[in-house]
Amino acid sequence: MKAKFSQLIAPLLTVLLIVGLVWWWSANMERRWEAKNQTSDAAVKNSMLGATRLLARHQHPVILEETLSGALLKPSLPAGTLILAENYGVMTVPQANQLLGWVARGNTLIASPTWGGVEAKETDDGPGATGKTPAAKSKPASVFPREADQADQLGQHFGVKQVTSLQRPDQICRRPGIPAIPIATKAADAPTEIDCVASLTLPEATYPLRLDASSFKLASRRQTREMLFSDDDAKAVRVFAHGKGRVVFVAENYFNNLYLPLYDHGELLLDLAGLNQDAAQVVIVKRLDVPSWCQALWALAPLTLIALGVALLLWAWRAVRRFGPMLPEPDLARRSLMEHVDASSRWLWKTEKGRGILLAAARAATEKILLRRIPELHKLAEQEKIAHLASLSGFSYADLTAALYNVPAPRPTEFTRQIQTLQRLRKQYERQP
Repeated sequence: MKAKFSQLIAPLLTVLLIVGLVWWWSANMERRWEAKNQTSDAAVKNSMLGATRLLARHQHPVILEETLSGALLKPSLPAGTLILAENYGVMTVPQANQLLGWVARGNTLIASPTWGGVEAKETDDGPGATGKTPAAKSKPASVFPREADQADQLGQHFGVKQVTSLQRPDQICRRPGIPAIPIATKAADAPTEIDCVASLTLPEATYPLRLDASSFKLASRRQTREMLFSDDDAKAVRVFAHGKGRVVFVAENYFNNLYLPLYDHGELLLDLAGLNQDAAQVVIVKRLDVPSWCQALWALAPLTLIALGVALLLWAWRAVRRFGPMLPEPDLARRSLMEHVDASSRWLWKTEKGRGILLAAARAATEKILLRRIPELHKLAEQEKIAHLASLSGFSYADLTAALYNVPAPRPTEFTRQIQTLQRLRKQYERQP
């Protein structure tokens, strides 16, 4: 048995070695393709990259503009279709008038209205499946900010706004390619996933398009206009005629990189771009038009800024006349020491602290001479010292008190009297042998 077992050890080790080598080779040396979803730098910089390439592939030349102001500053917009990607109704009155004039010449404008709040209940606030007449009986109860309502020029003109689609707490919308966010933690309370889609049948089309209706929808304002066509519930797409052209309102930007692959959003983009058969050009405004502080200030109060500018010019004109001509160049030669002493004395004279310094210096020099000439002053109190000096020098008791012990006088005449008393007292005892 031992001989047979020893004979089997070598083959077993050989087999194990071969298996290990094969496993290592397959794990480290074989190249395997693995798909990973990763957003490219171009898609990060341009949220409408997918729409741009899709339109270009179907013979629609595309022009990308950063902001609406930049597009409207050019001599003229090209005929065709204009897509306001992330604008959501933010524009000035002149910009809205310029866009409506461009649409009236036979072009197509695609935009989203401003968000207007949350609907309190599900109501049919638009036309029926025919899409010909707007409903006026049922009005959605919504919380609508007045500031946003005033800013949305296009939404006010056509009577459209964007509201939040309320969902039941036990249901959640299912969107292809986007994982659902769980709301309840218990399995029994988990919401049911449903399809939140809108159905749109374009004119002369044989089948409907499915659009996302899970987050936002369109609602009517108090005064709305008749539509050319819309989806079945008029909550995802509404198309209005204006002059020879048309304005298309969508509930949200279905054409960015995130929403374009969902449902039939790509086909909707091509169909809307094909509404204008005379011009295939498409202009895409990528970003929200945020004006600078000076542009916003000029838009809010132009007359106030003009009045302030005129007042500033008048003030400058008067200031130039009042200040007079320029002063001559100063003499750079060195001044004498006495001029510096005189300037320092004048400065000390004008300040309260400076007067205290002058009076303290004069008192110190005078008291030094008095104590040397009249030694008995060391043993006397303050009042006795003043009385003794008054009897010896001939000065009054009040003048000596003000000069030796009072604070610096605020009036120039009284301060001058204090200094003169000290100077005369010092000179009187300096002359004594």
